[in-house]
Parts: sequence; C-alpha cells; structure tokens
Amino acid sequence: MSGLDWGLELVLVGLLALVLLHAIRLERAVTALRRDRGELGAAVAGFDSSAREAQVGLGKLRHLTTEAAEEIAGRVATATALRDDLAYLTERGGQVADRLETLVRAGRGAAALRSEMPAKAAPKPVRSSAERDLADMLQVARAERGHA
Repeated sequence: MSGLDWGLELVLVGLLALVLLHAIRLERAVTALRRDRGELGAAVAGFDSSAREAQVGLGKLRHLTTEAAEEIAGRVATATALRDDLAYLTERGGQVADRLETLVRAGRGAAALRSEMPAKAAPKPVRSSAERDLADMLQVARAERGHA
C-alpha cells in the first residue's frame, strides 16, 4: 500500500469515527424523545380536556348572556311603556290644570258680579261635574277669605 492509500484510509477512519460519534448522539436524542413522548401525550390530553371544558363554559356563558339580554329587553320595553304613559298623564294633567284655572278665574268674575247684584231666587243647580268642582272650590275660596 502506498502512502496515498494510507492517507485515504486514515481520512476514511476519521470520517467513520465522526459518523459513529454523531450516530451515538442521535441515538441518545431518539431515546429521550421516546421517553418524553408519553409525557407529551399526557400534556396533549390535558390540553384537549381543558379546551373541551372551555367550550362547555362558553356555551353556558352564551346561554346566560342571551337570557340576560332578553330580560333587559323586557324591562326596557316595560320602562318605555311606563314613560309614555307618564308623559301622557303629565300632558293631560297640564291640560286639566289649565282648564281648571280658566274656570276658577271665570268663577271669581261671576262671583264678583253676583255680589254686586241684588239677591234673587235660588241659583240654578250645578249640572256637570266640572261645574260642581268649581262651585266647591269657590265655596272653599270664600270661606278662606272670610277667615282671613
């Protein structure tokens, strides 16, 4: 064998030694992967279980949110109806107060005229409830003026 053959053989032996060392490292890594595969499987199973529980929790949360939204919508509808009723009653009360004020003023004018006129026969009977209310209010006003 010549020097060149020996040199090539030595290079080949060196490369084989490197391959052998690299194969030993790879074999250790594969052994560690096989050992950790069980732990990885358990971790994946735990993650899957947690994901399922989260999905169930989200479903319950959606259901509760829907119920709460329906209840709030019902309360808003009731509140809106009550607000409209209250606005109507306030408007009607203002109109009634305006009419009553007009009637009271007219009644005071008529009372002043009656006091100036000589007494006549009994006055006409009051016919409507508004007239009766006005007559009652006039009597109260006269009584208050008499005490003052």
